[in-house]
Amino acid sequence: MYSRAAILCAALLAVSAVLAADDKPAPDKPAPEKPVPDKPAPEKPKAVLKEGADLPGSFRPYNVANGKYEKKFHSVTNEHGLNPGVLIFAQNPKIDDQDQRLPQLLRELDKYIVDRPKTRLRAFAVFLYNDLADVVKDDDVRESHLDALGKLKSDEKQPLHEVVLCLDSAPALQKAGYEIDPQWQVVVVLYDKLKVTKIYRYSEEAKSEEAKRDVEAIMTEVRTNLAPFKK
Repeated sequence: MYSRAAILCAALLAVSAVLAADDKPAPDKPAPEKPVPDKPAPEKPKAVLKEGADLPGSFRPYNVANGKYEKKFHSVTNEHGLNPGVLIFAQNPKIDDQDQRLPQLLRELDKYIVDRPKTRLRAFAVFLYNDLADVVKDDDVRESHLDALGKLKSDEKQPLHEVVLCLDSAPALQKAGYEIDPQWQVVVVLYDKLKVTKIYRYSEEAKSEEAKRDVEAIMTEVRTNLAPFKK
C-alpha cells in the first residue's frame, strides 16, 4: 500500500507534466492565402471597317427618305439582317456638281433593287456634313440638309424608290467603328451576312469616262458576286 507521501509526490509530478505540456508553443499555423486579384480582361480590339471582317456594328442614322422608317432614327444594318447590302458614305457631297458618280450609282442600285427584288439587296446612302456634328441634337442643321436629299430622291431623270437616304455625323459613326477618312468623298461598302466583301473609295472629281468606269465596276461586283439574280 502506497504511503500518503508517495501518492502526493506522484500527483505533483503529473500536474507538472501537464503544465510543462501547456507551456510548449503551439505549432505555427499557415498564414491565410492572400486573394489573388483578378487579371483585367484583355481589351477587345477596336472594330474597324475592312474587307473580310464583320461590319463594326450597328449605327442609327436619321432616315430621310424611302424605307419603312422615314423621318426616324433607325439602324439600317439591323433592319436588313443577313441579307446582301450596300452602304454608301458620302462626305459633304455636292449633289449638283459635275461629278455624277454618286447620283448615278444611287440610280443604278435603285433600278437593280426594283427590277430584281428576289436578290433581297438593299442600299443605304449615309450623308455626312462638316456642319452636322451631332445628328440628334443639331435639329436646325439637320433640317437644312433635307431639301438636298429630297431633290435627290425626286430626281427628274430617275427618282429613287428603294435606296434609303440617311443623315448622320462623323463622330457618331466613328464611335460605332465606321471611321471614314476625310480624304475620301465617297466610300462604298458591299456586305453580305454582315461581313464586308468589298470596299470602294474615291475622292477627286473624275472625268466623265472615269466616273462611268467607277460606277460600272461597283455594279458589276453587285450583279455578279454580291447579289446575283437567279431565276
